[in-house]
Amino acid sequence: MCHLPESNSLPAQRHPSESVPSGCRRANHNQACLVKDEKAVQGQRGISILRLVPIDPEVPAAAMLESMRHLVAGVADGWTRAEPGALAVVTGVALPTLNGVCVASLDADVEVVADLLDQVAATGLPHCLQVRPDAAKQVTDLAVARGMTREQLPMMVLEDSSQLDATRATGGLVIRELVPADAHLHARAAAAGFEAPVELFLQLMTPALLALPGVHCYLGEVDG
Repeated sequence: MCHLPESNSLPAQRHPSESVPSGCRRANHNQACLVKDEKAVQGQRGISILRLVPIDPEVPAAAMLESMRHLVAGVADGWTRAEPGALAVVTGVALPTLNGVCVASLDADVEVVADLLDQVAATGLPHCLQVRPDAAKQVTDLAVARGMTREQLPMMVLEDSSQLDATRATGGLVIRELVPADAHLHARAAAAGFEAPVELFLQLMTPALLALPGVHCYLGEVDG
């Protein structure tokens, strides 16, 4: 669920007619999203996923929280607060999906979630509340009280990493791993893809973040 008090930007979504990269599928529980600012989603296109992965949703949900904790450690103004089944995340970047509370557990305590949301809201940043659809009933009243409306935010799972090699067959495409000093290149590509101000992504994608253990970033280029 997403709370968007100011921003009118959301990540670009896949159109029903667009194909999904081979080997990349959505987990069988995507994220639910509540948005407060209706203009934030005007013009966004629908989502279409061809096949579903037979995977326990607990696995990607827990992995997402752990990944967020790890990545935010490399953001200068970022912080996280962990409670059983939920994580508050603040990056300091003024995009709602980059600040908020992520609820991975189906039985997370609503009062705990509310407290985490209060901590995030106190920053004054646009923010969101992300929950698994099966857990959404536990936080419906909380979300409605905060003026949120529901939207979908899919979680993608890479089913077969060997399929990535097929992308190299694209004529003229060169894929390379970026070193930390090239973080600005990733920021600019991501900003263009999400149709968001590049300054916001430059604030997020820093050399310190790309230098974190286990973090790898790749850039595909055609004709330089």
